[in-house]
Amino acid sequence: MRILVRYLSHKTKASDTRQDLPLVGAKFRIGRGTDQEIHLSNLRVALAHAELIEGQDGKIRLQAMTATGFQYNGTIVQAAVITQGDQIDLGGFLIRVGAASGCDLELEISEDPAARGRETELALLKRAKLNLSAAGLKKRPWALGLAGGIAVLFLLIPLIAAVIPSAGKWLRWLPLMPSDHAWSSGAVSSAHAHFGTNCNACHTLPFIRTRNAACLACHKNTVHHVEAAVLKQGLFDGVRCASCHREHLGKTSLVRHDEGLCVKCHGTLTRVLADTKVKNVRNFSVDHPEFRPALIKYHDGKKTTERVSLTDTARLKESPGVEFSHQHHLQSAGIASPTRGAVKLSCVYCHQVEPGGGRMQPITFKAACNECHKLNIPGDVAREVPHGDIAAALAAVDDYYAAWALRGGYPNAFAPASVQTRRRPGHELTVSERKEALDWAQQSAKLAAAEMFAYTTCGVCHLVEPTGKGEGAAAWKMAPVNIPRAWFPQSHFSHHQHDTLGCADCHKQVPSSDTSADVLLPGIESCRTCHGSGDAAAGKLASTCVTCHKFHRATTARLAN
Repeated sequence: MRILVRYLSHKTKASDTRQDLPLVGAKFRIGRGTDQEIHLSNLRVALAHAELIEGQDGKIRLQAMTATGFQYNGTIVQAAVITQGDQIDLGGFLIRVGAASGCDLELEISEDPAARGRETELALLKRAKLNLSAAGLKKRPWALGLAGGIAVLFLLIPLIAAVIPSAGKWLRWLPLMPSDHAWSSGAVSSAHAHFGTNCNACHTLPFIRTRNAACLACHKNTVHHVEAAVLKQGLFDGVRCASCHREHLGKTSLVRHDEGLCVKCHGTLTRVLADTKVKNVRNFSVDHPEFRPALIKYHDGKKTTERVSLTDTARLKESPGVEFSHQHHLQSAGIASPTRGAVKLSCVYCHQVEPGGGRMQPITFKAACNECHKLNIPGDVAREVPHGDIAAALAAVDDYYAAWALRGGYPNAFAPASVQTRRRPGHELTVSERKEALDWAQQSAKLAAAEMFAYTTCGVCHLVEPTGKGEGAAAWKMAPVNIPRAWFPQSHFSHHQHDTLGCADCHKQVPSSDTSADVLLPGIESCRTCHGSGDAAAGKLASTCVTCHKFHRATTARLAN
């Protein structure tokens, strides 16, 4: 909304002065406080007395922030829709609502002379005869003496302490002697308390602002806000560390949490970097782009990471390298376990939060899959091959059939007689029988491996295909498993802080997902259910930029690994 605030001041009986203040925004605060957009300087007005708010219906409402309310067209109320022609009495100020060109409303504000209440006091003070001369004192000697004493105590002596380190240590040690601590504007933060008495650690030169070199003397390993390639464009040239990290505010955090610091650049980031791929953002509640998870993609056989918006359904597909159905594993009747019967699985059976409550721990085959998915060699319910190593799995299959060929007694009618018959100790095979057994072992191992990789064991979950290149591990190609370590590498999230919610409260689409290519991440509207921006309305958690994003952050590559 656009409003024109017109302050009227009564100078004399015959003349008035006015001061116009145009305002543009969705909400304006009215009160005696200096932080109020519409300032009314009278003790009868509260520090934060009322607010002008434009509703979604386009109407402008005046809402009282105190129990006294205000007088609206002669009636004391707590809230009212104001229109042209209304008169409002607020703490001794008369506000007339009118119309102005180019504005929604004009507020003409004048103070009721009867409400001032200080005319008598000022008149009495003007008539008073008390002064230094009446007491026999002269201003000039006292002024010069006090000025000289202040210069010596709070300029000369602190200057000596700042310029001469040895003298500074001695002066700081004396309890009643002023030192350069007299120049301190406040207590240092708790993070710097361990050297808080050594002013020279940060203030290397008197009367010169703290330079970045002094900060980097201790914080040389602090990562930059952007990658080195972007940093070379001079985005932060001339920016002081102290412009964001304000010291001498006591125990107040050195980190700024308000949105203004970030929005100053990110509100119109394209003006700073014309070719940036980062979207502009001004406010989490109403002006923040949809989340863009980092998905692993393959282009011309090369593995890359690509940011895809959750609204881009055509490109929002993962390439995890494994086949998996959440719908099958989370069915209400449960799934069959070889040892425990029907087992009803939940999210936490596979997904475990890492220590500290941040991301999820990597899912391992042994912990989450092996109970139901046995890696048995075909025809044997006891012997399993190792997981995750094609060469080791093939070697285990070769050893398995070679052992049967050596000792005999293999219980299969299709095996050669020399392999089916259990041999007595000391009995040796003939040359032809040995060749027959060896050929059988090699052929059986090859067939068993083909069955395991293509259909029954590995092929159930993994994408495996023959290469046609020789034998052994080179004969098979298994797609690598690509599950991102962090889908949102530019932000941080704590599952521990959200443990009052169930998994399905945010990941609503998981129970119906039948393919591992689905991206099952919640969108921004899911977060907005509970979170708002820094000025969030009642019932929502105020969340600024640094709630989810860090300024000094590790690179994307480091977070993704």
